[in-house]
Amino acid sequence: MLDAAIADAPVAWEKKFSLWFEVFNNAQFSSSWKLLSKSKSITPELLINCIFEIYYIIMKIKVIIVDDEIHARGFLRKFCERYFSELINVMDECNSVESAVRSIKKYQPDLVFLDIQMPEENGFELLKYFERINFEIIFTTAYKEFAIQAIRNSALDYLVKPINLEDFKVAISRIEKKR
Repeated sequence: MLDAAIADAPVAWEKKFSLWFEVFNNAQFSSSWKLLSKSKSITPELLINCIFEIYYIIMKIKVIIVDDEIHARGFLRKFCERYFSELINVMDECNSVESAVRSIKKYQPDLVFLDIQMPEENGFELLKYFERINFEIIFTTAYKEFAIQAIRNSALDYLVKPINLEDFKVAISRIEKKR
């Protein structure tokens, strides 16, 4: 029945998906979606694959990493990609509070890994830019003395650098439980 509906109305389907094409072509989507957006006709198999891939991407935890040190950002990204690639989608890496504010507003993450000590503004100051914090925060810092302040700022977790894989896994399991 789906085959017949799609075959009978290819133009209607293409019109319905034209906005999706425009939006998702600019995102990090799969080869199936790119193929669908360039296709002259939509097959049921291609449409179903795209729907599953969109659902899969939407269900991933959207993450932004904020740290002034490039190696620290890379380390967190590698942990996310190596151990949680099925669960986490790193949307952006930011080297300052200013760039993090822009990125958070743009991507609406579920989770922000946030360094505390950064040159111009510290990680706690980032929180002042938002009326409502609608994302979880895992503080990542080399300083143990900020733990109480992090808890007062509703931290999901507090990881001390160098970050241990087991501690990282525990922190990620906390956000999984909250979803």
